[in-house]
Amino acid sequence: MKNKYQAPAPMDERQKLISLKAGIWGYATLGLCMLIKCACDIVSTGEAGWELFAVILSVLVIFIARNLMGDVEPPLDLWNRPMPTGMDKASRIHRVKNYLLDALFFAGIFTVFDFGFFYFGTTAEEVELTAALFPALTKLEAVFVTMGISFAAMFFISLLFDYLVCEFFKVRRYNKFMAKLDEEE
Repeated sequence: MKNKYQAPAPMDERQKLISLKAGIWGYATLGLCMLIKCACDIVSTGEAGWELFAVILSVLVIFIARNLMGDVEPPLDLWNRPMPTGMDKASRIHRVKNYLLDALFFAGIFTVFDFGFFYFGTTAEEVELTAALFPALTKLEAVFVTMGISFAAMFFISLLFDYLVCEFFKVRRYNKFMAKLDEEE
């Protein structure tokens, strides 16, 4: 007679990946809802609630856990594809092009949000400063000049951050990890 209460078979890699993706989507949905609730609290009361702390803490815990468990992945481009990690000139040029595209995208998104804030915001000190520096500008022109300055600043900051983090942390760490695995074989 067969035992009808047998333990289930262990999960294979495909099942683990499906479970992991479902958990990530659930976490992302929860985090987004908490950020929306926090934004509503900031708008209505002027104070951030515990939601912002919880989202920041959970991201920090995930980051620390991944580093402690030795999870090393190659650096990814804007479309979540692995970038080449070689130290040759072609690989570096490919990565720098991706850093430029990422910085352009980040600065563009930031500038779109800035337009709404600068044009419709009641206290936009940056626009007032630009208008004071260039008194011949209308309000709309001052907004566009401020957005241009903001775009350039965000582009430079994002490019510098991407380059420094990816080149000096992710690429080197990944290459070191892969060399260690090759050495162990």
